Amino acid sequence: KTTPTPTADPGEKFMAAVRDANLNSYASEEPPAGELKAYPPRWCEALEAGHSVQWILGGDDLYPIGETWGTEKTDAYQLILLGAESHCPKQAEEVREELRETGEY
Repeated sequence: KTTPTPTADPGEKFMAAVRDANLNSYASEEPPAGELKAYPPRWCEALEAGHSVQWILGGDDLYPIGETWGTEKTDAYQLILLGAESHCPKQAEEVREELRETGEY
């Protein structure tokens, strides 16, 4: 009997990808992981409901920003793609295609 291999926590996978991306927005200080990790599951819900990346970033609820940190728009596009890759891979290709069409990727 084989035991399933443990899957990495999507939140940790996301944070590792964010660090690897070296986003300008977080050059001086990375946002608190707990705050940043709260976004991808909500982005996935919006993507699965058929919303676009533009729609997600157009609202205050889903734009990646905190009380003491913010995200430049160009970095926000990349964050949503990283979040989709770690939390809802089925939507990641849609995100990539949309960003290519709008010239953001």
